[in-house]
Amino acid sequence: MREALRVLSVFEENSPLSFEIKEIPCGGQYYLETGEEWPTGSFEYCRDESDAILLGAIGWPEARLPNGDMAGGQTILGLRSGLELYANVRPVRLYPGVTHKVHGIHKQVWDPDLVDIIMIRENTEGLYHSLLRRMEQRALG
Repeated sequence: MREALRVLSVFEENSPLSFEIKEIPCGGQYYLETGEEWPTGSFEYCRDESDAILLGAIGWPEARLPNGDMAGGQTILGLRSGLELYANVRPVRLYPGVTHKVHGIHKQVWDPDLVDIIMIRENTEGLYHSLLRRMEQRALG
């Protein structure tokens, strides 16, 4: 998250863009500290007061809910289902001069000019469906 915020800072310094950033603690580390996955009212703030959401890593070693699920999952699944986000879009790109790690060894395996992929994973079936179903059941008691 720190590096993403640095990039936004560069945009602010070199363009007419400006950002109002509100950091909301969440995820596994927050769960270990507080017993909650994110503060009350966070979803509503994201839904009602935000133009964009930048979400960093939510997992943390040893951060598990009593049922064994990864702590922090409520954050990402709550956003995806509550905001009706259909797809998880992940761009993949290699840049000339930037080494990448493949099988534990830094080695140029692919030509950066040939790697420009967008991975799209829908968020409504499979793993997400069962996790969302369990979240709904927990919410209903």
